[in-house]
Amino acid sequence: MVPFVLVSTELGNPTGVVHINVDKADQPLPLTTVFHKLIPLETTPYTLFQTIIGNGYPIALLDEEKILPIGKKITAIGLCQAKDAESVEITSCPEIPFFLSELTKDEMQAQLASRARILFWGSIVLGTLSVCLVGHAIYRGWTRIKLRREARHARQMFEEAEDAIHRDDSSDDDEIGDGQLCVVCLRKRRRAAFIPCGHLVCCSECALTIERTPHPLCPMCRQDIRYMMRVYDS
Repeated sequence: MVPFVLVSTELGNPTGVVHINVDKADQPLPLTTVFHKLIPLETTPYTLFQTIIGNGYPIALLDEEKILPIGKKITAIGLCQAKDAESVEITSCPEIPFFLSELTKDEMQAQLASRARILFWGSIVLGTLSVCLVGHAIYRGWTRIKLRREARHARQMFEEAEDAIHRDDSSDDDEIGDGQLCVVCLRKRRRAAFIPCGHLVCCSECALTIERTPHPLCPMCRQDIRYMMRVYDS
């Protein structure tokens, strides 16, 4: 048995709860509203019209009160210890999410199991999301490193191609066969191959011009070009 005192902080209990002084704190318990008498309102033409259209016949409350139901069972969960030689005191426990409750023992166990399942699956979902985010960050980092390497390699190839252009200007004075002419300018020898398709169809100057376009495409197969490579005769 746990001694307690019923207290109320507001006159008439308009909030619908009564406070029980247990565990050195006020624990609220809901009250039941009891209607003592119902009386009809004075009828008017408008009231009759409301009744006809189905809104019901209005009535007024003459008296009502809120009481703690007789025989209401409240379960107390907590730490029980002897206060002195004649009394026992029960206090709330931070590890248990119940103290004064209208639930039974089985209902409390079912609610705790439901919360445990929610926490378990929530932790799995959050863990999966965190792993996905870490994997996505690693993938983006690796992609950036790869793009930087390709850009550095492309700059090197670009510098080599520019040097090759100047050399081609002096070496292309000899007679060139039709099968060796650039397909773009039809004046200079084919010196540059496109990667990844590998077609050797342009001179170094035209290949650089194609490579600098927003969407470089091979003039032979129309495949995307990553960069161009200078080809040297043996």
